[in-house]
Amino acid sequence: PREKVAFRWKFPQNLDLALGLNNPKRFTLKPVVRKLIGGDYTLEDGVTSIERKRGVAELYSNLFTSDRPRFLDALKRLANTHLYSYLWVEDTLASFKRGATAYQDDRTIAVDGEEVWAALLQVCNPLRISVSCIGKVLTPAARRQVGANAVRLLLIDKLTVEGYLP
Repeated sequence: PREKVAFRWKFPQNLDLALGLNNPKRFTLKPVVRKLIGGDYTLEDGVTSIERKRGVAELYSNLFTSDRPRFLDALKRLANTHLYSYLWVEDTLASFKRGATAYQDDRTIAVDGEEVWAALLQVCNPLRISVSCIGKVLTPAARRQVGANAVRLLLIDKLTVEGYLP
């Protein structure tokens, strides 16, 4: 993965998922690290993918600097290679309201978080990429919880496409 080990989401080896009132199913997982065409996390079948962003400052860099064309291309690949596409921001909506600081050209600048949020939705909505703020993910326990939630989402979309879930 591209992120530092300390910030990596932790994925469970086994995950129980309720597929109905009295129908729990246990999935055994074996994470594989490899380059993906679009997104940061997916299952082998590629039905669903999750793109991960660390927060307001990273999105500012992706949307308002020379990095924008690369970011837009990555989002288009995400949308075009997966049936369901998600962008999970490891931050809160309140952070977008407050704004942030970012580093550009060796200087610190104030970032208008609401402008970043509006620009993000303007890009993601036409591509049918669902954007969610999942809160700060700072501790090992939080990384395990987010990893388990990501796997649940990926599995639910896969099982829906395969006709196991309505």
